[in-house]
Amino acid sequence: MSPSLWWNDSSGVVGYSDAIAKAAKGERMFVTSGGLEGDIDRPTTRFSQRLDSLKPSVIAFGHHRYPEDSHGLTPAPSLVDGLRFVFEPMSIAKLPIAALGPGTDSAMLVNALNESMKRYAAGARTFGMDERLPEAEVNQLGYGALGALRNPPRAVWVFRKNVDLYPESANVYDSLGDGLLAAGDTTAAMAQFKHAIDVAARTKHPVLVVSMRKLRELERSRETAKPR
Repeated sequence: MSPSLWWNDSSGVVGYSDAIAKAAKGERMFVTSGGLEGDIDRPTTRFSQRLDSLKPSVIAFGHHRYPEDSHGLTPAPSLVDGLRFVFEPMSIAKLPIAALGPGTDSAMLVNALNESMKRYAAGARTFGMDERLPEAEVNQLGYGALGALRNPPRAVWVFRKNVDLYPESANVYDSLGDGLLAAGDTTAAMAQFKHAIDVAARTKHPVLVVSMRKLRELERSRETAKPR
């Protein structure tokens, strides 16, 4: 944010850009300046232009100039835009699952989830972070298959993926139970709700109450359906 590249007759414009361009490993760098910063804005713009011209193969470089901002105003937008740029490899909005919508068929959903899991893992790996696609995103995709797609078997497939990713989460078993119930497999659904209850009781997950209610309702339905 507003680097002091004016220092020492702006020698850093060349020195820093050359050094960064020779980096041995992949980095993501985002530089900002404000149009009303004068001596800060000019060398920062030259630095960015030079680094762009060097085209370093392992550096992802971004520069944003805020033409109407002074030195006191650049930090706020710089922080937001900088974080978005730096963590773009893990951005859910850039993954294939984010592009799914009306007209999505089973094959598209499967391919989108598999590709999203792969891309997210690769992005997270560069930061040394958890490589699993977030549980909530996979869960939402499963319920989307139940709702908009009206495809319970595919929803069950998605929910099972989430179970594989997060076996210690009670919620993934509750969701899988919902999918199995929609697919007409009451016995398997009850087994998943029981599993959700066991895990939730151990981990203090709030889904415990919901899973217990669903299980009781299924048990009552079975009792009612028994011949007298």
